[in-house]
Amino acid sequence: MERLTLDGFFRSSAAWRVRIALAVKGIAAEPRPRNFRTAEQRSAAYLAINPQGLVPALTVGDHVLTQSLAIIEYLDETRPLPPLLPPDALGRAAVRATAQIIACDIHPINNLRVLDYLRGTLELGDVAIDRWYAHWIVEGLTALERLAAAKGDGAHCYGERGHAGGYLPGAAALQCAALSGRPRAVSGAGGHRRGAAGHRTLRANQAGEPTGLRLDGATEATRQEIREIDMQETGARGRRSKSMDTALQDTREQTAFFERASGEQLAPLWKVLAGLVTPTPRPRAHPHLWRYRDVRPFLIEACKLVTAAEAERRVLILENPALRGQSRIGDSLFAGFQIIMPGETAPAHRHAAAALRFIIEGTDAYTAVNGERTMMRPGDFVTTPSWTWHDHGNVGAGPMVWLDGLDMHIVNLLNTSFREELEHATHTITRPDDSSIAEFGRAMMPANFTAQAASPILNYPYVRTKEALDSLAAHAQIDPSLGFILKFLNPLNGDWAIPTLATNMRLLPEGFSSKPYRSTDTTVFAVVEGEGTSRIGGGDFEWSEHDVFVAPSWMEQEHHARRQSVLFSYSDRAVQEKLGLWREARAS
Repeated sequence: MERLTLDGFFRSSAAWRVRIALAVKGIAAEPRPRNFRTAEQRSAAYLAINPQGLVPALTVGDHVLTQSLAIIEYLDETRPLPPLLPPDALGRAAVRATAQIIACDIHPINNLRVLDYLRGTLELGDVAIDRWYAHWIVEGLTALERLAAAKGDGAHCYGERGHAGGYLPGAAALQCAALSGRPRAVSGAGGHRRGAAGHRTLRANQAGEPTGLRLDGATEATRQEIREIDMQETGARGRRSKSMDTALQDTREQTAFFERASGEQLAPLWKVLAGLVTPTPRPRAHPHLWRYRDVRPFLIEACKLVTAAEAERRVLILENPALRGQSRIGDSLFAGFQIIMPGETAPAHRHAAAALRFIIEGTDAYTAVNGERTMMRPGDFVTTPSWTWHDHGNVGAGPMVWLDGLDMHIVNLLNTSFREELEHATHTITRPDDSSIAEFGRAMMPANFTAQAASPILNYPYVRTKEALDSLAAHAQIDPSLGFILKFLNPLNGDWAIPTLATNMRLLPEGFSSKPYRSTDTTVFAVVEGEGTSRIGGGDFEWSEHDVFVAPSWMEQEHHARRQSVLFSYSDRAVQEKLGLWREARAS
């Protein structure tokens, strides 16, 4: 018999269906848990197994099967005893139809992807989300109970006696109260709860395991998944993490109370506390990489469709795949590639959000900030402090591309956003080019200068940064988690160059592999030189020069350099440190 491996997650009802079928038939399958809490199902490694990024997936020898009901039918066809479906064609069709009410009609619009979309893209609150779930689950189970009343005997959804086939489709309903991974109360017709799509109703005991069936193998496999995931999330220390993720089912009286309280704009904290005060960070963003060679053609095409003046800022936003439509590369950060062509000017404006420019491609283009202009070259880090007039121009012969990073989502969270446009395309130059480097970049400053929160230095040239990295690498001990790393600072107070954005440059020697590391800040990386691989949240990302990738909060990351590499990064660590919230965890 070929070896079976089951990819699943212990809170997935679809994976539960397959586990139950395996247990009923006494089939052994090696569990391979995929941690949805760290978006492991979206990792490159798992997408190579199941391009949908869903569980379950059953590996049979060299073949991968997806979709729970298809897997179960395969098991029933290849291991027919005990049978999971009735012997007659009409009976099999009836049971399949009943199972598909759960698997095709109720489950897909109430799963984790839908939850992420409702909460993330549509920005709905928990009360609205609960109403969404309740509406579709109640509607679906009400129809199911009517069908069961017509085809069953009141105790069973199909037929009049227990049969092994009842276990399989019944598993589709086993987790109906937790289709999104968030247990909640659902009532069908008559206000009672009934299992669905089987020869008999499945009941659950207080541990969430079905009664009336021997499913020791299925529940033990699930316990093993939970143990493995808990060990991952507690640094493999072998102890369970404390969590508030267990929710109580509501009584009818409680549900009525919640509805009356909602009319007065009141909501029970105990229903949402687990989501508000989480045991560990739970970023909505997924790790992701943008290959510059794939993005660049779109930048060039955009130049044919809109001018820099028409667009004000001709930028292609790097949208996190889990946060589409929100202009976010991570939960709190903005990133985008901006391009200006020869002879173009991006007109002057100012805004409360602070910005950085990390130069990707081109020369002979400038950024002007508050009367000072700097010419930009690849690898340069250029600051644009909050509420400073700035414009950009290209006086060269080729396109100029840089990575924009802004703290606008932090500013908008606090409702402190302001913006103004200047009447003219450019603002007046009042200082010599790069005068800030001359005046503040040599451990000196004008005696009468009044210090501000942001660094007075406009441009941190890459030629100087690389020189400092090489010097550090020549004598210092390498950080096993971060490589040789430098902080871009404000020379007047030692803080980060931009008060809200932490910026670093790191050098990874050829062949260097970092130790596992995680931190609470969402970090955006831009590759200056070299090539390598980063493992973030269980997924592998191959990178080379000019690529950009993001590591969401508290996702474990490791970096390997195939040849000497230099990575620029920015994150929200600067804000977290000021609030006393930032923390890191290193491999022991």
